[in-house]
Amino acid sequence: MSPESMPPARNGPDEHPQANDPLRRLVHELEARTRADAARLAELSTLLEHSHVLARRQRLQYEVAGILAQSTTIDDAIPQVLRAIGEIKQWDIVIGWVLEDGTWVQRYEWSVFDPDALSFLAESRACRFESGQGLPDLAIREDKVVWIDDFSAQAGLPRARTAAGLPFNNALVFPLRCGHTHYGAIELIRRASTDLQPGTRDLFESLRSDIGRFIEVRLYETRLREEHARLRRAQRIARLAHWHWNPRTGHLHIDAHSDEILGLNQTDLPTTAAEYLAMVPRDDQDRLIAAFESARIPGEATLEIEHALRHANGEKHIVIVRAEALFDPLGKLLKAHGTIQDITERRREESRTRAVEKRWEAIFRNSPLPAFITDAEIATCLAANEEMLEWLGLPEEAVVGRSSIELGIWSSQRLRDDIASRALEHGYLRNHEVIAQSQGRPRHVLMNVECVELHGRACFLVQFIDITTRKRLETNLKLTATAVEQSAEAIVILNRTGAILTVNPAFTRITGYSSAEAVDRTLDALLYRPAGRHGERFIRRIVRQLALTGHWKGEAWAQRKTGDAFPTLLSLSVIYDQDENPVNHVGVFNDISAQKDYEERLKQLALHDGLTGLPNRSLLMEHLGQALANAQRQGSRMAVCFADLDLFKAVNDQYGHDVGDGLLKQVADRFRECLRASDLVARLGGDEFAMILGDDISSDQTRLVAEKIVDAMARPFQVDRHELTVGVSVGIALYPDHATDARLLLRHADEALYHVKETGRNGYEFFSTRT
Repeated sequence: MSPESMPPARNGPDEHPQANDPLRRLVHELEARTRADAARLAELSTLLEHSHVLARRQRLQYEVAGILAQSTTIDDAIPQVLRAIGEIKQWDIVIGWVLEDGTWVQRYEWSVFDPDALSFLAESRACRFESGQGLPDLAIREDKVVWIDDFSAQAGLPRARTAAGLPFNNALVFPLRCGHTHYGAIELIRRASTDLQPGTRDLFESLRSDIGRFIEVRLYETRLREEHARLRRAQRIARLAHWHWNPRTGHLHIDAHSDEILGLNQTDLPTTAAEYLAMVPRDDQDRLIAAFESARIPGEATLEIEHALRHANGEKHIVIVRAEALFDPLGKLLKAHGTIQDITERRREESRTRAVEKRWEAIFRNSPLPAFITDAEIATCLAANEEMLEWLGLPEEAVVGRSSIELGIWSSQRLRDDIASRALEHGYLRNHEVIAQSQGRPRHVLMNVECVELHGRACFLVQFIDITTRKRLETNLKLTATAVEQSAEAIVILNRTGAILTVNPAFTRITGYSSAEAVDRTLDALLYRPAGRHGERFIRRIVRQLALTGHWKGEAWAQRKTGDAFPTLLSLSVIYDQDENPVNHVGVFNDISAQKDYEERLKQLALHDGLTGLPNRSLLMEHLGQALANAQRQGSRMAVCFADLDLFKAVNDQYGHDVGDGLLKQVADRFRECLRASDLVARLGGDEFAMILGDDISSDQTRLVAEKIVDAMARPFQVDRHELTVGVSVGIALYPDHATDARLLLRHADEALYHVKETGRNGYEFFSTRT
């Protein structure tokens, strides 16, 4: 109850109201001053809190602006921007989405190292937004910062169910736009459920414009470089150089890349018309001078002339000079400019082509095989040699000018079109077996087709090899034998007791055993038992399967003649006679070493960091799960450590990413040196590492390892002539002291690391509830 609302005090028999009035007024004044001071204090507290928030936001804006100013590529800038946004300690996950051909592609991401965050990111990578239902589409559609105070309640949004289960509550997404073009969106997710702080929308509205403008500029620069490179490639391919000439000074300028195009040294490029004319043989000089004199006359301002150009080494080139003259209004020549194109190879190719055409004609006319030339499009016969005329039984005048269909060579238009299509696809057709008509009789022929050009027309040169007689003599057995001989797989035929009867060439190529060395030996004794990987039980299982089903297929290790073991995919089948009695066995196998090596390489790439060769996050989590299971089963102890290099960003900023990468490789080597063979160190990304220490390690042993790591990282590193000094901060969580499951162990180690960073860096700390 305030003093104003209190009832007047009753005076006792000895009290005087007049004497109490000054005291009451003094109490009222003190209470009023107290209320005013409290109001001012609350106002100052609000202003101070607002200034802290404003300072953090301004710091973020300055940091993002610095990143964009120092970055030269989108791939360099965006990951740093996401990390800067996330590290204001408000967000658990930051994802950068990029628009490619109208499709959202997750290209960049940042998160706290937390199993829940990793699960959410994994689903985001696999997410395919449809019908514009995703958060990035929502930001693009509304073209503003979108705030969602309860992500898990947005049932219509992809990943909402995952967010509810983890749980993640708040979400904010803003589009990246410059002008009227959207380039992507940035999505922020956090577990905390709080209101959107004042000014946050304005902050991200500003950031989206800055980032969008940066992306547009970098994309424009990329397109400009690509266009410039394409132009240069086109000039090199066409061997085309640009030049301009100033008649007032006599200076001739040929662009900087012309030395490569014209095959000249930079010092040999002419700088005046006289120097250029000196490189032209005397026979062409008069023509060139006359051509340029005519170009000085208004109305005759363009020219094109071909001439020879003699290099300093005596080599002669053929070029085409194209020029255009520019005049002032009074008809005075201001300048001339144009191109020089080296067509030496074109002229040589034309000469070679003419020579080849002559040789082809001689071969065609004198070939012992029936041959003819037809138009590729309409199949008109343009020429036929004597053997072809005899094969058709027609004179030349009855053949030339008629189509191959009219001549009855092909049984149908479809057959001819199929042959033409095959020949055009590869530029030729070799030993193509078809049925062709010879004087009304079908003949088996091997046909060779060459795509040639005659007088500017696409044509086919067709030759026939009549194999009708040979085809009659061939049998199905020979066809089967041919197929076996040509097979890329090793094929071996065994008798009913398992002895080898014959092998194909692929068997010899794969195993090193010749046919003579293999015959009469059993397949298992020759290849599979000596490898030392299969025993009698394996062989008996194969024999039993063959007896039951007549077939066995599986992987098995074999041994070459050299003694080298290699993996095979083996298939064994029983051949029965007409009475269903087994008479032979057929074995077919491949060397699958390359496949196995490829699978191993894929596994290595999937589970290891590409820079340092250390295990990555995936292998770390797999190893942590196994280590926890072993510790729980055996009642032993283990530790999880997070390590973060101190001052690494300064190394990157001062010396560049190449030096930073070299430093990270040496850091990885020192981590390995500090740990036991049974321990594991992984690189999580950037300068962040994690370690799993097992084998029932105690807290004191863990402390020694941490001290060893801190001491090792404090020693200078030598990278590319630079002596670098960094430190390391290590956070440690023990099992079972600090947690009994992977998620909490990782989180507690991360919290301990964070406390080391905040209390001075370059040291280690065990997790504590006080951190």
